[in-house]
Amino acid sequence: MLNLDLERELRLAPTVQFRLGGDDWRAIELVAGEGDRRVQATLDEPAIVRFLLALRRPVRVGAALELAEAELGHQRQQALGFIAMLEERGVLVAANAPNPYASEAAQRWIRWGWRDALDYHLSVRNMRFSSGDAEGMAEQVAALGEQLRAAHSGAAEPSPGPYKDYPDAPRIALPKSREQIDAATVGRALYKRRTCRKFNGRTLDKAVFAELMQHSFGLTSELDLGDMGPHVRRTTPSGGARHPVEVYAVVFRVEDVAPGLYHYSVREHGLEQLREGDFSQQVYHLGHQQTGLQNVSAALFFTARWD
Repeated sequence: MLNLDLERELRLAPTVQFRLGGDDWRAIELVAGEGDRRVQATLDEPAIVRFLLALRRPVRVGAALELAEAELGHQRQQALGFIAMLEERGVLVAANAPNPYASEAAQRWIRWGWRDALDYHLSVRNMRFSSGDAEGMAEQVAALGEQLRAAHSGAAEPSPGPYKDYPDAPRIALPKSREQIDAATVGRALYKRRTCRKFNGRTLDKAVFAELMQHSFGLTSELDLGDMGPHVRRTTPSGGARHPVEVYAVVFRVEDVAPGLYHYSVREHGLEQLREGDFSQQVYHLGHQQTGLQNVSAALFFTARWD
């Protein structure tokens, strides 16, 4: 909560941006530090915008209270609660708080026009930056180990495991094979590749579908990294071997698979049925109403596990 020392100075966090979108002010709150998250709020009250903009430079708590009373019409207790909430959410910070944009590296990103990318980087990281040499990597491994031990002790939220499962969903096992991929060549794959918008509506062989899922998204091996926990390897790279992308298949015409919505299980190399039925209209709508989508055998959707 807010320290009631009226002489203490606060300022608007440097990670907060204001953008004018249509007739509304849009405030982007990006809080750097432990457990940070990106939050976007629409502010349709110009008085709140004026109040926040006035705090871009350090202001005493007492002066901020007077400003909230004058600009927003708050009573003293209401103003106290409002400022306390803004500080708790990271919109307001102590005047001497470190500025994540002060470094030369950050300024370079901004000069390149990468402010949004820098905001994203600052808002999703939860560890101090380390260099990529042996010393820096050892430092990161140690930090990850500390996080894991804190999670085991209940002092922190546990890191999610490498697998996402729907344990109550009916499952369909998929066969494993290398027949088609071993018969192919890189050159043939590159030069036969096409962006297709005209599908023939035929039923896809289950073996073909299974190999597509296996070699694109399936598990190649599992690693036990001690303090860093279990990790998986796939045919595609991923930062820290975290593999946050999950794949959902909307099946229309695949041999021995009922039409419906499925989650691809990396752990089991199989399909977990979430809903049965015809979802052609939904896929048509989500695919910008491209007529070719009405004849696909299956449509794959990719999602990210943000945690």
